[in-house]
Amino acid sequence: MATTFGVFTGILGTISFLQSNIPSNDGTSSKVRVFVGLDGTQGLTNAGGDAPDIRQFNNNPEFLGANYDPGHIGSGTYKDIKIGQSRQQPVYTLLTANNDAICIAYMTTTWPDGSQYAFAGNWGHTCGQDWYYSGVYQDNKELECVWIDGNGDRPVTAFHVKWPEFNENGFATTDSNNIQSKYCDSPNALNFQYGNDPGTIYYKRDAADSTRSYPPPVKQLHQKAPTSRRSIVDNRLVKTSRPSQSARTLCESETSSGPNFVNLAEGLYCDMQKKELMPTCTGILGETCFDVVRLARKVDGIIGDLLNFVDIIDWGNGTDLFDTADKAVDLDLLQGQ
Repeated sequence: MATTFGVFTGILGTISFLQSNIPSNDGTSSKVRVFVGLDGTQGLTNAGGDAPDIRQFNNNPEFLGANYDPGHIGSGTYKDIKIGQSRQQPVYTLLTANNDAICIAYMTTTWPDGSQYAFAGNWGHTCGQDWYYSGVYQDNKELECVWIDGNGDRPVTAFHVKWPEFNENGFATTDSNNIQSKYCDSPNALNFQYGNDPGTIYYKRDAADSTRSYPPPVKQLHQKAPTSRRSIVDNRLVKTSRPSQSARTLCESETSSGPNFVNLAEGLYCDMQKKELMPTCTGILGETCFDVVRLARKVDGIIGDLLNFVDIIDWGNGTDLFDTADKAVDLDLLQGQ
Protein backbone atom coordinates (compact mmCIF):
# COMPACT_ATOMS: atom_id res chain seq x y z
CA MET A 1 0.00 0.00 0.00
CA ALA A 2 1.26 3.48 -0.84
CA THR A 3 2.54 5.57 2.07
CA THR A 4 0.25 8.43 3.09
CA PHE A 5 0.49 11.40 5.42
CA GLY A 6 -2.17 13.69 6.83
CA VAL A 7 -2.59 17.40 6.13
CA PHE A 8 -4.70 19.82 8.17
CA THR A 9 -7.10 21.73 5.93
CA GLY A 10 -9.15 23.68 8.46
CA ILE A 11 -12.92 23.11 8.39
CA LEU A 12 -12.46 19.95 6.29
CA GLY A 13 -10.26 18.50 9.02
CA THR A 14 -7.35 16.25 8.06
CA ILE A 15 -7.02 14.70 4.62
CA SER A 16 -4.45 12.21 3.35
CA PHE A 17 -1.95 12.59 0.53
CA LEU A 18 -0.21 9.71 -1.24
CA GLN A 19 3.47 9.66 -2.12
CA SER A 20 2.42 9.94 -5.76
CA ASN A 21 1.00 13.40 -4.94
CA ILE A 22 4.39 14.64 -3.76
CA PRO A 23 7.53 15.60 -5.72
CA SER A 24 10.55 13.30 -5.55
CA ASN A 25 13.59 13.95 -3.37
CA ASP A 26 17.10 14.35 -4.81
CA GLY A 27 18.77 15.15 -1.48
CA THR A 28 20.25 18.47 -2.58
CA SER A 29 17.33 20.73 -3.50
CA SER A 30 13.74 21.29 -2.45
CA LYS A 31 10.73 20.87 -4.72
CA VAL A 32 7.24 22.35 -4.65
CA ARG A 33 4.34 20.83 -6.61
CA VAL A 34 1.59 23.28 -7.55
CA PHE A 35 -1.70 21.67 -8.68
CA VAL A 36 -4.34 23.90 -10.28
CA GLY A 37 -8.10 23.44 -10.68
CA LEU A 38 -10.04 21.95 -13.57
CA ASP A 39 -13.43 22.10 -15.29
CA GLY A 40 -14.56 18.49 -14.99
CA THR A 41 -13.45 16.64 -18.12
CA GLN A 42 -12.34 19.81 -19.90
CA GLY A 43 -9.98 21.45 -17.41
CA LEU A 44 -10.89 24.64 -15.49
CA THR A 45 -10.41 27.14 -18.31
CA ASN A 46 -8.46 30.11 -16.93
CA ALA A 47 -7.51 28.22 -13.73
CA GLY A 48 -4.25 27.20 -15.38
CA GLY A 49 -1.67 29.82 -16.27
CA ASP A 50 1.80 31.05 -15.38
CA ALA A 51 3.43 29.12 -12.54
CA PRO A 52 4.32 31.39 -9.61
CA ASP A 53 7.80 32.47 -8.58
CA ILE A 54 8.91 30.40 -5.60
CA ARG A 55 11.08 31.86 -2.82
CA GLN A 56 12.12 29.88 0.24
CA PHE A 57 13.27 30.83 3.73
CA ASN A 58 14.48 28.88 6.75
CA ASN A 59 12.90 29.11 10.20
CA ASN A 60 14.85 32.26 11.21
CA PRO A 61 13.61 33.25 8.49
CA GLU A 62 16.63 33.72 6.21
CA PHE A 63 16.41 33.63 2.43
CA LEU A 64 17.56 30.27 0.97
CA GLY A 65 16.83 30.31 -2.74
CA ALA A 66 14.28 30.90 -5.48
CA ASN A 67 12.96 29.79 -8.86
CA TYR A 68 11.66 32.66 -11.00
CA ASP A 69 9.26 32.34 -13.96
CA PRO A 70 9.18 28.52 -13.83
CA GLY A 71 6.81 28.17 -16.80
CA HIS A 72 3.17 27.29 -17.45
CA ILE A 73 0.77 24.99 -15.58
CA GLY A 74 -2.07 23.51 -17.62
CA SER A 75 -5.60 23.45 -16.18
CA GLY A 76 -6.19 20.37 -14.06
CA THR A 77 -2.49 19.50 -13.95
CA TYR A 78 0.54 20.25 -11.82
CA LYS A 79 4.08 21.48 -12.11
CA ASP A 80 7.03 20.44 -9.95
CA ILE A 81 9.24 23.45 -9.27
CA LYS A 82 12.82 22.86 -8.11
CA ILE A 83 14.61 25.34 -5.86
CA GLY A 84 18.37 25.04 -5.49
CA GLN A 85 19.67 25.96 -2.03
CA SER A 86 22.11 24.94 0.72
CA ARG A 87 20.22 21.83 1.92
CA GLN A 88 18.58 23.70 4.78
CA GLN A 89 14.94 23.22 5.75
CA PRO A 90 12.76 25.63 3.71
CA VAL A 91 10.20 26.17 6.48
CA TYR A 92 8.60 29.14 4.69
CA THR A 93 7.67 29.21 1.00
CA LEU A 94 6.48 32.38 -0.74
CA LEU A 95 4.52 32.06 -4.00
CA THR A 96 4.40 35.22 -6.12
CA ALA A 97 2.02 35.27 -9.08
CA ASN A 98 3.07 36.11 -12.61
CA ASN A 99 0.82 37.77 -15.21
CA ASP A 100 -1.64 34.92 -15.85
CA ALA A 101 -3.92 34.01 -12.94
CA ILE A 102 -3.96 30.50 -11.49
CA CYS A 103 -6.39 28.88 -9.05
CA ILE A 104 -4.38 26.62 -6.73
CA ALA A 105 -6.14 23.47 -5.49
CA TYR A 106 -3.19 22.20 -3.48
CA MET A 107 0.58 22.30 -3.08
CA THR A 108 2.97 19.67 -1.80
CA THR A 109 6.68 19.90 -1.04
CA THR A 110 9.70 17.72 -0.43
CA TRP A 111 12.66 19.19 1.46
CA PRO A 112 16.32 18.22 0.93
CA ASP A 113 16.19 16.06 4.10
CA GLY A 114 13.14 14.18 2.76
CA SER A 115 10.52 15.91 4.92
CA GLN A 116 7.15 16.23 3.17
CA TYR A 117 4.28 18.68 3.64
CA ALA A 118 1.14 19.86 1.86
CA PHE A 119 -1.26 22.81 1.69
CA ALA A 120 -4.89 22.82 0.48
CA GLY A 121 -6.48 25.64 -1.52
CA ASN A 122 -9.49 25.65 0.83
CA TRP A 123 -7.56 28.08 3.01
CA GLY A 124 -8.33 30.84 0.50
CA HIS A 125 -12.07 30.62 1.27
CA THR A 126 -11.47 30.15 4.99
CA CYS A 127 -9.32 33.28 5.17
CA GLY A 128 -11.54 35.50 3.02
CA GLN A 129 -9.53 35.45 -0.22
CA ASP A 130 -10.68 34.89 -3.83
CA TRP A 131 -11.75 31.26 -4.29
CA TYR A 132 -13.81 28.88 -6.39
CA TYR A 133 -14.63 25.17 -6.54
CA SER A 134 -11.62 23.38 -8.06
CA GLY A 135 -13.20 20.20 -9.40
CA VAL A 136 -10.28 18.36 -7.72
CA TYR A 137 -10.76 15.65 -5.11
CA GLN A 138 -8.22 14.41 -2.58
CA ASP A 139 -8.93 11.62 -0.12
CA ASN A 140 -12.58 11.66 -1.30
CA LYS A 141 -12.96 15.30 -0.27
CA GLU A 142 -13.47 18.14 -2.70
CA LEU A 143 -10.86 20.89 -2.63
CA GLU A 144 -11.54 24.53 -3.32
CA CYS A 145 -8.91 26.60 -5.06
CA VAL A 146 -7.43 29.99 -4.21
CA TRP A 147 -6.74 32.56 -6.96
CA ILE A 148 -3.48 34.46 -7.30
CA ASP A 149 -2.62 36.85 -10.12
CA GLY A 150 0.11 39.33 -10.89
CA ASN A 151 -1.63 41.65 -13.36
CA GLY A 152 -4.27 43.18 -11.09
CA ASP A 153 -7.32 41.15 -12.18
CA ARG A 154 -7.50 39.52 -8.75
CA PRO A 155 -6.38 41.06 -5.45
CA VAL A 156 -3.99 38.40 -4.12
CA THR A 157 -0.58 38.62 -5.78
CA ALA A 158 1.34 36.37 -3.39
CA PHE A 159 1.10 34.30 -0.24
CA HIS A 160 3.45 32.38 2.01
CA VAL A 161 2.95 29.18 3.98
CA LYS A 162 4.86 27.87 6.96
CA TRP A 163 4.70 24.21 6.02
CA PRO A 164 4.89 22.48 9.45
CA GLU A 165 1.81 24.41 10.62
CA PHE A 166 -0.29 22.39 8.17
CA ASN A 167 0.74 18.84 9.07
CA GLU A 168 -1.84 16.64 10.75
CA ASN A 169 -0.48 17.39 14.23
CA GLY A 170 0.10 21.10 13.64
CA PHE A 171 -3.20 22.45 14.98
CA ALA A 172 -5.88 19.78 15.13
CA THR A 173 -9.18 21.64 15.49
CA THR A 174 -12.22 22.38 13.34
CA ASP A 175 -13.40 25.27 15.53
CA SER A 176 -13.79 28.16 13.11
CA ASN A 177 -12.81 30.86 15.63
CA ASN A 178 -9.58 29.09 16.57
CA ILE A 179 -8.77 28.43 12.91
CA GLN A 180 -9.34 32.08 12.02
CA SER A 181 -7.06 33.27 14.82
CA LYS A 182 -4.29 30.75 14.17
CA TYR A 183 -4.12 30.80 10.38
CA CYS A 184 -5.89 33.86 9.00
CA ASP A 185 -5.20 36.59 11.56
CA SER A 186 -1.55 35.76 12.25
CA PRO A 187 1.03 36.04 9.46
CA ASN A 188 3.27 33.29 10.85
CA ALA A 189 1.45 30.27 9.41
CA LEU A 190 -0.17 31.85 6.35
CA ASN A 191 -0.14 35.34 4.89
CA PHE A 192 -1.67 36.80 1.72
CA GLN A 193 -0.17 39.84 -0.01
CA TYR A 194 -1.67 42.33 -2.48
CA GLY A 195 1.19 44.52 -3.70
CA ASN A 196 3.13 44.55 -6.96
CA ASP A 197 5.42 41.50 -7.32
CA PRO A 198 6.02 40.81 -3.59
CA GLY A 199 9.39 39.27 -2.79
CA THR A 200 9.39 39.28 1.01
CA ILE A 201 7.47 37.48 3.74
CA TYR A 202 5.62 38.87 6.74
CA TYR A 203 5.87 37.27 10.15
CA LYS A 204 5.47 38.06 13.85
CA ARG A 205 8.86 38.38 15.44
CA ASP A 206 9.68 37.78 19.08
CA ALA A 207 10.73 41.07 20.71
CA ALA A 208 13.87 39.39 22.04
CA ASP A 209 14.88 38.06 18.62
CA SER A 210 17.05 40.43 16.61
CA THR A 211 17.41 38.13 13.60
CA ARG A 212 16.82 39.73 10.20
CA SER A 213 16.72 38.10 6.82
CA TYR A 214 18.83 39.31 3.92
CA PRO A 215 18.54 39.04 0.97
CA PRO A 216 15.71 39.84 0.43
CA PRO A 217 14.56 41.69 3.57
CA VAL A 218 11.79 40.10 5.60
CA LYS A 219 9.11 42.57 6.59
CA GLN A 220 7.09 42.40 9.77
CA LEU A 221 3.47 43.36 10.41
CA HIS A 222 0.45 42.03 8.57
CA GLN A 223 -0.66 43.43 5.23
CA LYS A 224 -4.24 44.63 4.93
CA ALA A 225 -6.53 43.25 2.24
CA PRO A 226 -7.86 45.69 -0.35
CA THR A 227 -11.04 47.44 0.76
CA SER A 228 -12.69 46.86 -2.63
CA ARG A 229 -12.48 44.09 -5.20
CA ARG A 230 -12.35 44.55 -8.93
CA SER A 231 -15.36 43.02 -10.71
CA ILE A 232 -14.19 40.19 -12.95
CA VAL A 233 -16.33 39.28 -15.95
CA ASP A 234 -16.30 35.52 -16.61
CA ASN A 235 -19.17 34.77 -18.97
CA ARG A 236 -19.09 30.99 -18.69
CA LEU A 237 -21.47 28.62 -16.91
CA VAL A 238 -20.59 25.67 -14.70
CA LYS A 239 -23.38 23.07 -14.31
CA THR A 240 -23.27 20.53 -11.51
CA SER A 241 -25.46 18.21 -9.47
CA ARG A 242 -22.85 17.60 -6.79
CA PRO A 243 -24.23 18.24 -3.25
CA SER A 244 -20.87 19.55 -2.04
CA GLN A 245 -20.85 22.28 -4.71
CA SER A 246 -23.51 24.63 -3.37
CA ALA A 247 -24.57 27.53 -5.58
CA ARG A 248 -25.87 29.28 -2.46
CA THR A 249 -22.53 29.00 -0.65
CA LEU A 250 -20.67 30.26 -3.71
CA CYS A 251 -23.06 33.14 -4.35
CA GLU A 252 -23.30 34.32 -0.76
CA SER A 253 -19.54 34.43 -0.34
CA GLU A 254 -18.16 37.94 -0.80
CA THR A 255 -14.84 36.56 -2.03
CA SER A 256 -15.85 33.79 -4.45
CA SER A 257 -14.78 34.47 -8.03
CA GLY A 258 -15.16 32.54 -11.28
CA PRO A 259 -17.75 31.36 -13.82
CA ASN A 260 -21.52 31.60 -13.32
CA PHE A 261 -22.80 28.54 -11.52
CA VAL A 262 -25.92 26.37 -11.41
CA ASN A 263 -26.50 23.36 -9.16
CA LEU A 264 -29.35 21.32 -10.65
CA ALA A 265 -29.88 19.18 -7.55
CA GLU A 266 -29.97 22.27 -5.32
CA GLY A 267 -32.20 24.08 -7.81
CA LEU A 268 -30.23 27.33 -7.65
CA TYR A 269 -28.35 29.52 -10.14
CA CYS A 270 -25.75 32.17 -9.28
CA ASP A 271 -24.86 35.10 -11.51
CA MET A 272 -21.29 35.46 -10.25
CA GLN A 273 -20.70 38.98 -11.50
CA LYS A 274 -23.83 40.36 -9.82
CA LYS A 275 -23.73 37.81 -6.97
CA GLU A 276 -27.43 37.26 -7.65
CA LEU A 277 -29.03 33.97 -6.60
CA MET A 278 -32.23 32.69 -8.22
CA PRO A 279 -34.09 29.35 -8.36
CA THR A 280 -34.07 27.17 -11.44
CA CYS A 281 -37.39 26.94 -13.29
CA THR A 282 -39.83 24.23 -12.24
CA GLY A 283 -42.64 24.86 -14.73
CA ILE A 284 -44.83 26.87 -12.38
CA LEU A 285 -46.80 29.53 -14.23
CA GLY A 286 -45.51 33.06 -13.74
CA GLU A 287 -42.34 32.17 -11.83
CA THR A 288 -39.12 34.21 -11.84
CA CYS A 289 -36.25 31.79 -12.35
CA PHE A 290 -33.28 30.58 -14.40
CA ASP A 291 -34.25 28.35 -17.35
CA VAL A 292 -31.54 25.67 -17.59
CA VAL A 293 -32.76 24.53 -21.03
CA ARG A 294 -32.97 27.91 -22.75
CA LEU A 295 -30.12 29.35 -20.64
CA ALA A 296 -32.14 32.47 -19.97
CA ARG A 297 -33.86 34.27 -17.12
CA LYS A 298 -37.61 34.19 -16.72
CA VAL A 299 -39.32 37.13 -15.05
CA ASP A 300 -42.94 36.52 -14.10
CA GLY A 301 -42.91 33.56 -16.48
CA ILE A 302 -41.65 35.55 -19.47
CA ILE A 303 -38.37 34.53 -21.11
CA GLY A 304 -35.85 37.37 -21.20
CA ASP A 305 -32.71 37.75 -23.28
CA LEU A 306 -30.54 34.67 -23.70
CA LEU A 307 -27.46 34.91 -21.50
CA ASN A 308 -25.10 33.80 -24.30
CA PHE A 309 -22.53 32.01 -22.17
CA VAL A 310 -19.25 31.63 -24.03
CA ASP A 311 -18.80 28.09 -22.67
CA ILE A 312 -20.86 25.52 -20.74
CA ILE A 313 -18.80 23.40 -18.34
CA ASP A 314 -20.63 20.29 -17.13
CA TRP A 315 -19.36 18.82 -13.86
CA GLY A 316 -22.22 16.30 -13.72
CA ASN A 317 -22.73 14.57 -10.38
CA GLY A 318 -19.04 14.57 -9.55
CA THR A 319 -18.09 11.20 -11.02
CA ASP A 320 -16.11 12.87 -13.81
CA LEU A 321 -14.02 14.99 -11.44
CA PHE A 322 -10.42 14.15 -10.57
CA ASP A 323 -9.52 12.39 -7.36
CA THR A 324 -5.80 13.03 -7.47
CA ALA A 325 -5.07 9.89 -5.50
CA ASP A 326 -7.01 7.63 -7.88
CA LYS A 327 -5.52 9.39 -10.91
CA ALA A 328 -1.93 9.50 -9.66
CA VAL A 329 -0.49 7.57 -12.61
CA ASP A 330 -2.37 9.68 -15.16
CA LEU A 331 -1.21 12.88 -13.50
CA ASP A 332 2.41 11.96 -14.11
CA LEU A 333 1.60 12.12 -17.82
CA LEU A 334 -0.19 15.44 -17.41
CA GLN A 335 2.61 17.29 -15.63
CA GLY A 336 3.12 20.82 -16.93
CA GLN A 337 6.38 21.35 -18.78
